[in-house]
Amino acid sequence: MWKVFRRETREALSSEWFDRLARFGFGAKGAVFGTVGVMAVLSVLGATGDDPDVVGAFEALGETPATAVLLVVLVVGLFAYMTWRFLQAFADVESEGSGARGLFKRASYFAIGAIYGGFAIYAAALLLGMQPGDEDADDWTAMALALPGGAYAVGLFGVIVGIVGLNEIFFGVSGRYQNEYRQRRMHHVERVAARGAGWYGHVSRGLVYCLIGFFLVRSAILFDPDEAHGLKEAFATLAEQPYGIWLVGAAAVGWVAFGLYCLAIAMHGEFSNEEFSSHGGLEDA
Repeated sequence: MWKVFRRETREALSSEWFDRLARFGFGAKGAVFGTVGVMAVLSVLGATGDDPDVVGAFEALGETPATAVLLVVLVVGLFAYMTWRFLQAFADVESEGSGARGLFKRASYFAIGAIYGGFAIYAAALLLGMQPGDEDADDWTAMALALPGGAYAVGLFGVIVGIVGLNEIFFGVSGRYQNEYRQRRMHHVERVAARGAGWYGHVSRGLVYCLIGFFLVRSAILFDPDEAHGLKEAFATLAEQPYGIWLVGAAAVGWVAFGLYCLAIAMHGEFSNEEFSSHGGLEDA
């Protein structure tokens, strides 16, 4: 059965629709991050009261029929991105293998896909007129802390979020993100823009994730759910610091830059189906 699954997956990977699916998914991801960044800037300037996070972005887009159309596109795109990540995890389209390192990376692909699938479901629920739960980070942390060993779980999750943030910073500083798209097929201006957006976007996103991880670890140590903060609280914390408007502006522009980087991948990304079509195997993207 597994051999049949892999054979059918190979055939699907070599098709044009899969290429479009992956690119559409990255485009939707870029639009989400870009929207969050713009909302963070507008929130600091007092132009909007919407929360600068993914959920707030979805809720803002669903407020009018015109923007609701964009929300529909994002829902479809996020489901496409989820599908791409699940194929990375289960079909091993990146040829990570079954070793400890490969299984860890494939598990991370699954986790990423599940997160964005959750975003897509939340947005779809808004479109259907449902009111999903509006729990904040401290609400979820309070429920976790109430469980046996909950403080250790919250602390471990905070460490993981911090490690993800450090990895984002390293990915940006090292320039490894440039392997994600085909530079030779890009115009010089596109290459420069993609490099700048990739570097600044990854570093900015990584710093915000490190801040969120710190909040979670502190919440676990103090056994206080109110110390746990999500994305919107992280932006709010930056705004409370000296020169807070400039700090939030710099972070928000970074999230917009990351959105542009995702759009660069959507247009010029290297995907496994292209390698498969050329060489007859599931190669690394």
